[in-house]
Amino acid sequence: MELNRIAKMKKYFTILFLAVLGHFATAQTDSDVLLTIDGRQITADEFMRIYNKNSSITIEDKKSVDDYLDLFIDYKLKVIEAENLGYDTMSSFIKEMAGYAKQLAKPYTDNSELLDSFVYEAYQHYKEEVNVSHILLRINSVALPSDTLKIYNRLMGLRNRIVSGEDWDAVIDDASPKDDPDKRIGGDLGWFTAFRMVYPFEAAAYNTPVGEISMPVRTTYGYHLLKVNGRRPNRGEAAVRHIMVVIPQNPNDLDVAAAREKIDKAYQALMNGADWDSIVVAYSEHKSTARNGGRLGYIRSGMGAPDELVEMSFKTKPGEISEPFRTEYGFHIIRVDEVRPIKSFEEVKDDFTKKVKQTSDIANITKEQKLNRIKKEYGFKFYDDRMGPIYEAFDSSLYKGEWDPSSAEHLTEVLFTIGDSTYTQFDAAKKVGERKLSYRGFSLKTSVYRRVMEFIDDEIEEYEIAQLPSKYPEYKNLLQEYHDGILLFNLTEEKVWKKAVEDTAGLKKFYNDLPEKYRWEERIALTKYTYADSSFTPGLVKLAKIRAKKGLDEKQISLKLCGQDTLPCVKFTELKYEKGDNAVADGMEWKKGGHTVTRDGDKVILYYVDAILLPQTKKLEDARGLYTADYQSYLEKLWVQTLREKYPVQVNEEVLTKLREQESGN
Repeated sequence: MELNRIAKMKKYFTILFLAVLGHFATAQTDSDVLLTIDGRQITADEFMRIYNKNSSITIEDKKSVDDYLDLFIDYKLKVIEAENLGYDTMSSFIKEMAGYAKQLAKPYTDNSELLDSFVYEAYQHYKEEVNVSHILLRINSVALPSDTLKIYNRLMGLRNRIVSGEDWDAVIDDASPKDDPDKRIGGDLGWFTAFRMVYPFEAAAYNTPVGEISMPVRTTYGYHLLKVNGRRPNRGEAAVRHIMVVIPQNPNDLDVAAAREKIDKAYQALMNGADWDSIVVAYSEHKSTARNGGRLGYIRSGMGAPDELVEMSFKTKPGEISEPFRTEYGFHIIRVDEVRPIKSFEEVKDDFTKKVKQTSDIANITKEQKLNRIKKEYGFKFYDDRMGPIYEAFDSSLYKGEWDPSSAEHLTEVLFTIGDSTYTQFDAAKKVGERKLSYRGFSLKTSVYRRVMEFIDDEIEEYEIAQLPSKYPEYKNLLQEYHDGILLFNLTEEKVWKKAVEDTAGLKKFYNDLPEKYRWEERIALTKYTYADSSFTPGLVKLAKIRAKKGLDEKQISLKLCGQDTLPCVKFTELKYEKGDNAVADGMEWKKGGHTVTRDGDKVILYYVDAILLPQTKKLEDARGLYTADYQSYLEKLWVQTLREKYPVQVNEEVLTKLREQESGN
């Protein structure tokens, strides 16, 4: 069976299984035992939960308790057979189940309320703009705690100086490298709003009062101090056009005067009633907008446009033209077409939710909060002072993928605990050494530390997932559904689906032994001729009649119609249809020699009736899919019979009678 077909069948089977079996669980209750199969007890509660769930889905086809019991027994027999054959111990099954366990756990472990709070917070930020200056001391995002602490303490020292009264700019100048102006540690970031900065920076900007200095803020770039210079309502965005006269870099007074004179001429022409677009073409030196009326699109704070241009965009009323003004790039005149206020929360909610989900910093914060919750709930302990021997256990062999785990077997001290699970130094070292280490500019110690922290986080999450079945019965039931469904699929695929496809001899014998086979109803045998020259039609009808008797190929037909052409001028396709299969065929007279002509664009199409075929049995090659499906059903029936003979099934008739009475009473 080809892989894509297996995948499709697996998807279909899983959906079908979940729909039919609902919330099945093998956990025993105190209710009466209804079935005993191969020594395994199945309660009435389990059966009725599935029966009622299935009945609520298919009211029209609701089965009786007895009919459904047969289906349920067949299902249980297959699952038990799969378990007895060890299908649930295969590494592929264990890996697949682990993936489903993690996926199904999300509603129980993820905090949707926290996500909603981030979306609401983003909208509150969006309603205002902040003006911020900052100081940045860079540090790698995966630096060791000791290195991180040094940078933090240094930045706290700078903050203390500023809070004590020293000038902000003076502190920056003093702390910046004197020999490298490009590495200045501070600067003014201007105005911005939500989603314009990395999240920790944005949050600090909005949480710090105007005129005050924030505490150190960690981002992927390093540690920051923020000084909030101002806050104002978000003014929305303005649709702006401009005329620009460029001032060259390092200009002299003559350069500036010449640019000023040119922009003034453009402004004067506009004031005298000149057409905006014509003045843009005549004067603007901004090549990318000069050809489209000077359109800059919608301007808003924090998008990278010069502050002077942004401010003028909101000072100028829609429909008006500004006086010339200067930015770092040159002189401008703008025309505002429209000013749009900020949108309501409902208008931006979906977009903001998407952005929040895509914000890695928020994802990290959410994960950290989840991990902290789990640590607190299950008493997590980490012995940081026992990391030293782990660092020492590694050398350059880790970069080559040649590290030997036996070199760390002596590291038996406990590194961390979570609940009733304990992990040693060796557990962590072995995990670190499983994968070859790629050098990415980090020290070996930093890379090892990073992998150990990832290992700890993964184990904390896995521990909580392992506790969910005891905390949430519905999760346990759902997990059992996937467990049994995958087993059922894997075994059925092996015993039925693949066998039916691969056992060609068995399929052929099954076909030959069938008392009733699929049949063709009366069919019309057509030949569809396609050509470009409509003058060919009369001659082609005659040739089609000859071809129906003697058989001619495209080359022979083309030779008779257009012998001078080097390429065939007619192509044809043979077709067979039953009534209702094809509109063209249905519209024709079902008579040998009949024909009809249609067009498809610049092509002429002749449909010619070669024959009318009487009803007949479909051969195996004509309907292999149908016969294969029947063969699968046949194999499954034989398989179930074998399982019923193999595993004794005991039905508690007294309990079954109660279930019948209960159902009839409903």
